Amino acid sequence: MLLWTLLACRSDPTELTVYGPDDEGLRDFVAFVGHPGLEYEAGDPGGHRRAIVLTEEPDLGAGAYRIDLDGRRISVAGGDRLGQQFGLAATLEAMGVRFVHPSYTRFPTELRDLDPEDVDAGAVVVPEVERNGLQMHTLHPIEGTYDFWEPSDEGLARARRTIDWLVKNRGNHLQYPALDNIVRSTGAAAAWTEQTRQIVDYAHERGVTVSLGVQLFGSGNLQLAFDLVDGDYDEAEVDARLAILAAVDPDGIDLSFGEFSGEDPAAFVDVASRAIARMRVAMPDLDVDTVIHVGNYDDLQVEYQGEELQYYFLAKYLDAVPLVHSVMYYDLFEDAGGAYLHDEFDEHRAFLLDRLQAGEPVGYFPESAYWVAFDNSVPTYLPVYVRSRWTDIDRIRAQAGPLPRHVLFSSGWEWGYWQNDVLTLRMAHHAPAAWGDAVHELFDAWGSDGQTLADAVVALGDLQHDALIDDRMAPFLAGRDTLIDAGDAIGILSQPDRPRVDQAAVWTADERARVDFAVPRLARMSEETEAVLASITDLRGDDPVFEEVRDGMAIDQLRARFASEIYRAVTLQVDGDAAGAEDALSTAEAAYADARGVVDRRHAALWWSGGDRIVQSDDENPTFYQFGYLAKAQELCYWDRELARAANTVRDAGLSVPPCL
Repeated sequence: MLLWTLLACRSDPTELTVYGPDDEGLRDFVAFVGHPGLEYEAGDPGGHRRAIVLTEEPDLGAGAYRIDLDGRRISVAGGDRLGQQFGLAATLEAMGVRFVHPSYTRFPTELRDLDPEDVDAGAVVVPEVERNGLQMHTLHPIEGTYDFWEPSDEGLARARRTIDWLVKNRGNHLQYPALDNIVRSTGAAAAWTEQTRQIVDYAHERGVTVSLGVQLFGSGNLQLAFDLVDGDYDEAEVDARLAILAAVDPDGIDLSFGEFSGEDPAAFVDVASRAIARMRVAMPDLDVDTVIHVGNYDDLQVEYQGEELQYYFLAKYLDAVPLVHSVMYYDLFEDAGGAYLHDEFDEHRAFLLDRLQAGEPVGYFPESAYWVAFDNSVPTYLPVYVRSRWTDIDRIRAQAGPLPRHVLFSSGWEWGYWQNDVLTLRMAHHAPAAWGDAVHELFDAWGSDGQTLADAVVALGDLQHDALIDDRMAPFLAGRDTLIDAGDAIGILSQPDRPRVDQAAVWTADERARVDFAVPRLARMSEETEAVLASITDLRGDDPVFEEVRDGMAIDQLRARFASEIYRAVTLQVDGDAAGAEDALSTAEAAYADARGVVDRRHAALWWSGGDRIVQSDDENPTFYQFGYLAKAQELCYWDRELARAANTVRDAGLSVPPCL
């Protein structure tokens, strides 16, 4: 340690050279850090030059690595290319580097010197999960849709950086749903094929596998997904569509069956089995998995071979690996709040644990954002997602052992949602004893200020768990649009339900009781969030990570206050207290005005380097949604919608209620 310190003082403390094989992927790993003091050279430094030296030791195993210290020389041995990259990432992180966002790496002013305990020197680190994946949900107009699906040189460059970021955060698998524009347009297919083949080739160069998502039935296709069967099963049509995908040489197909509606069970199993067989003809080495979605609706309860089961569980009869899904920030072990009409995901939990304990293929497919009218489009900042993802990983491992496959459904990276993905990828790779340990490890690079920030993020995640999950405040913090209201009227719900603001005069006794509980609970949540925010207000005002967390906590505090006052206003009005109702509505309007300032500040500092499409309300893209995923957040549309309804109730204002579609 003394020799290291003395020699390090003689050179620029930010300069460091990585030596290894003549490999473009490893060169990109270093180049994408984006710091001029970090370089990559092929070969061996010799002597005692300050360096990290990469070697390969296949006996360590896939994705495994070992770090050894010898004076100024740091040796990173990897079992394969991924292991080398994972070990290099761990080394740089121990020095203070953090891989925040595909467009941003935090590089310290001075690289830390290393002690053996900093990197667990000499120990072999083995991934706890075989497939640690990320699904960019490109059916939504998110960053990954523009970068991976729309052909462009700029998008291709950002796609490569995203793959690099995935690897640096210990991921080894990327998947994203295909869209049907490449079926409808030959020109679109040709351009997409050329670019996607480059993306897949680059992923393979970095040691990452790639799967493309495919919808089986057009009848369940609600979001312009690439589907295989539009009417009756037509093998020639299925083969033609599979040929489009085969041209880019994916490693796998992620087969899904839509939402809210199902096919006849026997027809489903027959058609799905035939489609999977055709997939393996078109792509012989293909890995196929299927999504077991959620939805506790009467018409999704079916009978097959004498068994009563939910429609999606028919996937167990297919020659494919079932991926058990959960939605939003709910986990498999606690209350599900009524999401998709589930009070808990007990069937999904039992299915996953049973298969794990039996040694049968299975994986887990939770979410880190739900997007549509629920979280980042509201907007809200929700570290409770990380808490729930840790709960699943920890409790599954305790009851049935490590998961072979963990693939995270991702739907946007602004408003701190990159944290959900980064931390979940790292927890799946190596589960910490507590979810807060992962948060502290992430922010440790910022020293004592980082630890204070981590304390605040953990405190917020815990209080969100208590309020949103335990006390079922989730639907009050979320938004609603016209489609959600229409689904509510016919019993088709996705996000948890709540009494409508504009129906206060006809609420049932149970609905009124829910609101009477929610109003003070939301007010307390706002106060608690404000207290947590106060603990980090004066920390590192010019640091973009700290600024984002502060803005996230500020919008959370305002959203909870707004929701509390909106519901207080309409209840007071129907109770005959017009003055109290007006006071509450004015308080909600003040919260709205403050939220406008927070949103404007945050959207002026977006991480994504692709421009402002993700916040635009009018955007031509291949998804069902012709706007950026943060457009409703930019407009505060879900706030406007509730404010107009409350004003119409309290003031008889006659305002038009925006649909927010």
